[in-house]
Amino acid sequence: MEYVLSHSSAFLFWRHYSSARKALAKTRRRGGMTERPSVAGLPTDTLAFCGVPVSPKSPVHLLLADQTLRSHADIFRCHVSSTEFPPSSFLRIADGLVVSSPELTFAQLAETRPFLKLLLLGSELCGCYAHVPGSSGLPTRSPLTTPKAIRQYLDLLPERPGIMRARRAADFLVSNAASPMEIKLALLLSLPQRYGGYGLPTPQLNPEIELGPEARKAYPHGTCRPDLFWSESRLDLEYHGTDSHTGQEALASDLARQTALMAEGIEVYPVSYAQVADADVLDSVARTIAAKLGVRLRIRNPHFLDNRATLREALALDQPSFGGQR
Repeated sequence: MEYVLSHSSAFLFWRHYSSARKALAKTRRRGGMTERPSVAGLPTDTLAFCGVPVSPKSPVHLLLADQTLRSHADIFRCHVSSTEFPPSSFLRIADGLVVSSPELTFAQLAETRPFLKLLLLGSELCGCYAHVPGSSGLPTRSPLTTPKAIRQYLDLLPERPGIMRARRAADFLVSNAASPMEIKLALLLSLPQRYGGYGLPTPQLNPEIELGPEARKAYPHGTCRPDLFWSESRLDLEYHGTDSHTGQEALASDLARQTALMAEGIEVYPVSYAQVADADVLDSVARTIAAKLGVRLRIRNPHFLDNRATLREALALDQPSFGGQR
């Protein structure tokens, strides 16, 4: 029997997936399971290793090829799709276990997730970090996909629930973020005002900057990466979370990297979690960034304050438990 992870379970797999693990193999599978899922046959150990919980409170989301294959077991959440999927829609994790590709996972999440939450989840799929269980930090990895690859994949999908929302969201996804807060900060600054953002030009996240001889004296590496970078204005917005610079060594490394960027003629503008968490303070930060970019920031949308509050709620910025996360 071959189980096909989909929707939230597929997202959890990709959230924890590290490219340091064995590369996944593409499969020619064109749809969901063709057998009724069995509790006894479910590879729970493999799923747990992949970061996918198995319990009635956290049921495993499976894709089925036919309505008659639905299981009533409370550890399964079954989704039925009889349509044929584009090539490379599924990847094999292990014998008997297949997962929706990152692009298909994004389309599946769009069936139930609201637009702003979809932006957050999709941007994580395009990020260069993982949430590896047992790790104290955010291990780096190559991005699982890109906004362009998602858009191209969605164009190949037949009409399905949430497809229009997915296509709309794909145009605003953030790519190459190294932390959840980089995604949130980029969305806050660059989303149009109708979605609660400031409508500023979209920055590059963590682009590789080649360092010259003077910069290497401060930071002995060939390259370094600014957090949020506007290349035309040579402006780097550096995010500092309250728990992201523990230890003198890490702090010294960050300061050396910023000195190197300044040696390359890049202006470094720091911003803290406290500034991002305070809507009025971030408003001031956005206006400062706009001025440095040579952009006139005008709040034209009469519903901007309500839209801003909705966006911040979707990004969980006002929840105390979130404070300090990268």
